[in-house]
Amino acid sequence: METQKVSQTSEARTVEVPRAKLVSALPAEGLRTRKVTLFENALVQHAYPPKLILDTLAVMWSGYYLWQGEFAFAMVALGALAALGTYTTLGINKAALMDTAFGQYCLMAKNPVTFVAVVAGYVGALYGLWVHSTFYLLGGISLIGVGRLIGWKAMFKARGIDLDENA
Repeated sequence: METQKVSQTSEARTVEVPRAKLVSALPAEGLRTRKVTLFENALVQHAYPPKLILDTLAVMWSGYYLWQGEFAFAMVALGALAALGTYTTLGINKAALMDTAFGQYCLMAKNPVTFVAVVAGYVGALYGLWVHSTFYLLGGISLIGVGRLIGWKAMFKARGIDLDENA
C-alpha cells in the first residue's frame, strides 16, 4: 500500500497515512465506470468548471435583482443561468468528475444534515438580500458554513480518517 508522509508543523512528528485515504473518497476499482445516482449527478455536476462559473453568475445576478426588489428578474436570472450550466454538463463522465477534489467536496452534501443546512442557508441569504437584512444575509451564509463543517466531519469519519491527535 502506497503511503504519504504528512508532517505537522507544530510538532516534529510524522504520521504515515495511506494515500488512498488522502486522495479519493471513492473505491478505486471501477471508479470511471461506476453508476452515478440521480442525486450524486445533481451534486457532482457543480464541480464542472463551466457549470460552476454559470452558477456563480446566476447567484450574482439574482442577488443584484433581489437587492433591487425585482423578484421575477432574480428568478429568471437564477433559473436561466443554472439551466444553461446544467446543459453544459450533458455528456460528461460524472463518475470521473467524482474523483476530483472538488467533486468530492460537492458530494459532501450527501449527508442529510449538511444538505438541509446548506439549502436553508442559501434560502436565508437570498431572503436577506430581498429584505435588505444583514442579519438574515449573514445568518444564511453562516448556516452554509456550519453545514459544510458538519459535512467535512462526516466525510472524514466515513473515510476512516481519524484527526484526533491522541490516536
